[in-house]
Amino acid sequence: MKFLIKESQHKSIKARISKSIAEKGMWTTMDNFNLSLKTLDVIYKNSKLPELTCQDLSDFMAYLIFKQIVNTKNVKKEKYNFNFDLDSMSEALYFKITDIERLDSLDGFATPYYNGECRLPIDLDYYSYIDDVDEAQDHNITGQYFESLNLKNLKFSSFSEIKKWFENDYLKILINYCEPIFSELRD
Repeated sequence: MKFLIKESQHKSIKARISKSIAEKGMWTTMDNFNLSLKTLDVIYKNSKLPELTCQDLSDFMAYLIFKQIVNTKNVKKEKYNFNFDLDSMSEALYFKITDIERLDSLDGFATPYYNGECRLPIDLDYYSYIDDVDEAQDHNITGQYFESLNLKNLKFSSFSEIKKWFENDYLKILINYCEPIFSELRD
């Protein structure tokens, strides 16, 4: 269903949405107002975004994860294939990064703004590869490779920019983190 917003209504709608984000959070606001990213960008076009806390960004990332990643599940970036899923108990984003050429992989968790903190914790659990006799091998590396990256300085000028960060920069961060670990574990 499409709604037509008159110019005279634009300011009051933006104020109501900004107030709702401040009082109820991003997820609840998007749900209550049935907002899409495109709609949010239209409402906040040529104006400053409402003040978004790390919890708001966590909610927004959860929205993106539920609406996109879990539906897509498989993303290719550079020479890597990513598989994503959501751990329903911890609400953490599970990922598996596979080197397309070498067919080895790392998997673990990396959820932007996890628990409303301005951080991206990356925690690897397994390294998998095919050995010399073509048998699959899995090595438990839980607790050996963990890093928590600071996201506090990230500033976004639109809701689409947040989505773009998630679809591009987030994957590059995972690639840059995992490449030296692949090299280390292959030796």
